[in-house]
Amino acid sequence: QAKAPVFSLIDEASLLIKFDVPENLILALPSAAERETAAPAEAKTNKVWASFDTEKEMSFPLQFLEAASRADPKTQTFEVTFSLPRPEGLTVLPGMTASVTVDVSGLEDQQVVYLVPLHAVSANGSLEPHVWVVDESRMTVHAQKVTLGRMLGASVEILSGLKPGTRIVTAGAAFLAEDMPVTLMKQTEQAEPRKDDNSESGV
Repeated sequence: QAKAPVFSLIDEASLLIKFDVPENLILALPSAAERETAAPAEAKTNKVWASFDTEKEMSFPLQFLEAASRADPKTQTFEVTFSLPRPEGLTVLPGMTASVTVDVSGLEDQQVVYLVPLHAVSANGSLEPHVWVVDESRMTVHAQKVTLGRMLGASVEILSGLKPGTRIVTAGAAFLAEDMPVTLMKQTEQAEPRKDDNSESGV
């Protein structure tokens, strides 16, 4: 029939290995801008190897290729793709499985970043991003400027401006103003904006 494929071509010169990683590891992968601007000797890399059942005693280094920008809704993991030149003397066919080893020892020295929901971030008249921080002694809010990183699904990295344990507003942030009173939402409630809530916001 018209437009029906009659055959497919497979390039066996290089292999693509895909697997899923949690968000704390996805943050350690270099962004596209970092890969383009970093010199080869200074490029941010991760030590990743693959081995195959046909030759379990041998391992092959992998090169990072790309990562999904949205998490899987069921597993909350991100699919990453690494490339591998076809190993000589080893039979590896498309569709076969590989065992992947990742060295995460270097992550301890990397910058700590935080993930917050996208709807928790607002902007002022100068388009400077901020989040609303809760003063828990007065139960009011004030705007805290933050530095944004990459977007990961429905979340965004906060590179600076927040400290561990800081309570921020995650529902109704668009309706807030400086020193506005807020209330804590019950644990059974979901942190979603309420259409009729224009004076106070949930935290």
